[in-house]
Amino acid sequence: MSNILYHKGFKDNKYLQQIINLESQLFTSSFKQIYRIDPNIEYYVYLIDNKVIGYLAYKDVGLSYDIIQIGVDRNYQHQGIATKLIQKIMDHCISLEVSCNNTNAIKLYEKLGFSKVCDLPNYYQGVDGIRMLYQP
Repeated sequence: MSNILYHKGFKDNKYLQQIINLESQLFTSSFKQIYRIDPNIEYYVYLIDNKVIGYLAYKDVGLSYDIIQIGVDRNYQHQGIATKLIQKIMDHCISLEVSCNNTNAIKLYEKLGFSKVCDLPNYYQGVDGIRMLYQP
């Protein structure tokens, strides 16, 4: 059984360690320190049988939501989970940064209506990034 849950802040949250573990499997760098210290981070987790399969961490920065990280377990990618997570916040403007090398993510964001705002040279330890924006 799958479901999507909303949480604000990671303090005393039973999903935090699962999110950090999934993030370390998916990405070379981790935001685990910011999750622990920033109580204003909001997130959705996609669960199957109470196991975190995907997550979306974002922050309300006033005029928009800034996606901090989104990740889906490799065994469940290309099944629409990232789309479902992003759709939870698409009633707001959304900004994000993505590596130029992450073509699958760029295609997903474009499919959802995000547009490229600017290039970010050397944004990811020598790899260029792109800032993208969604406006409902």
